[in-house]
Amino acid sequence: MGFSPMGRRVRFVFCTAALVFAYAYGQIPTGIQAFHRAGQTFLTWNERADIEDEFYIVYRHTVPITAGELSRAKKIAVVPDSSGMFHLERWKEEAGMTPIQRNFIISDLGPELEDERGLFVYTTQAGEEGPAYYAVTTSVNGIEDRTIIPDVNAMTGAVQETVSAPRPVLVWRSQNGKGRVYTQFMDFKNWNPTFDGYCYNYFVSLPEGYDPSVRWPLYLHLEGWGTRYSVEDSLGTPWDFPAIQIWADEPHQSWYYGFSRDHDYGPNWPQNIFSELPAPTAGAVENFTEQRLLRSIADLVRDPEYRVDTNRIYAYGHSMGASGSLSLGIRYPNIFAAVFCSEPMTDYGADEPAVGGDWIADCAMKFGTKADRHPVVNRGPAASH
Repeated sequence: MGFSPMGRRVRFVFCTAALVFAYAYGQIPTGIQAFHRAGQTFLTWNERADIEDEFYIVYRHTVPITAGELSRAKKIAVVPDSSGMFHLERWKEEAGMTPIQRNFIISDLGPELEDERGLFVYTTQAGEEGPAYYAVTTSVNGIEDRTIIPDVNAMTGAVQETVSAPRPVLVWRSQNGKGRVYTQFMDFKNWNPTFDGYCYNYFVSLPEGYDPSVRWPLYLHLEGWGTRYSVEDSLGTPWDFPAIQIWADEPHQSWYYGFSRDHDYGPNWPQNIFSELPAPTAGAVENFTEQRLLRSIADLVRDPEYRVDTNRIYAYGHSMGASGSLSLGIRYPNIFAAVFCSEPMTDYGADEPAVGGDWIADCAMKFGTKADRHPVVNRGPAASH
């Protein structure tokens, strides 16, 4: 192979630029940006491609975060690297499915974030309305670089935040307009992201002859164990159902209820090799999955794009999906007019291996064992029923 002196010089200049960049900015991220919509602030930054296995620490304050103000700012999140990548969607490839996106989209039908673009979405809490400033630092091997450089890793302009119901981001729409996919960004402060993150997709399809001036019934489609939502059939609602469909996603089979509120499933969330994680041994179990399912229904009820007959909301599913439908129907009769359940689990605790069952071990990975007797916490706007 021939050697190019010009190529050598280009490489030298590149290495010099990298050294100058590292000297100027240490290990901090760059390019911080933020915007607010529907009660949530979307914060992005450039991750450091020159280091590995780093974490990013997100701070929030009511005044600009300078080096002197950093100690008074509130630490609101510790985010692993590659936070702009939508891992739950990427993992669909392992099941032979084609994901609709590989990275997050943060504006309706907008572009995907680049691989090295970090993301954190903060839901404004009650009493936090008004101007807010953010900064992001880097932690490597537990050591934080607390350098603050305005307009590099710290905002100099405020984001005006409000408290309101979050609105999902429309990330995909079929050519005929009858299939849509939305991303929900859940309330990180009141979530356990170490299970499967805090961002989820769901698929909406519209029936033949859909007329937005008429109120339509809506049904929640819950898949069985080990399967995910799919947009392959995006020509409209299946089986010619005269109703709007929400096809929910269930990446880690939480039986459409939830998972441990307090257990740390691992720092590099979400977790891919879930079967190798230890079961929770302490803390409460919370209805996280129920919260996002019910919020997806509320999303469509609020959205002027749709007209939902709230007296005709249903759920259906088979196997684990039937189990979820049964639970939702029993626990939220104020929301669901009826549910259809094909072969549901009716007594999770009795499904012992001794009697031929094997689902209790799967439940234990999310909820803990029967002997642990973890308390159960139901939260969300509809949980008070």
